[in-house]
Amino acid sequence: MNPKLYPAMAKKARGLKRREQVLAGIWAGKSTKEIGVDLEISAKTVEYHRGQLYRLFGVQYPVSLCRRGLAVGLLDAEDNTNKRRRRR
Repeated sequence: MNPKLYPAMAKKARGLKRREQVLAGIWAGKSTKEIGVDLEISAKTVEYHRGQLYRLFGVQYPVSLCRRGLAVGLLDAEDNTNKRRRRR
């Protein structure tokens, strides 16, 4: 965590293991269903945790969520092993 940048968020984000896992799935570019399968939880539960992360960080978009996750130290910019390109 980087408590100097976002002290309140760093404090709240500690110990939220499942939400960290959901955030890592978002960072990897996975869909809600894929994250649910990986974590063995329902897609609705993933959506709930995603919503809680949006509320916690005060953002509205996945890109902003990932940026904020990087800023508070929940994500590692060097860890892009699970990154995959979206097909359109």
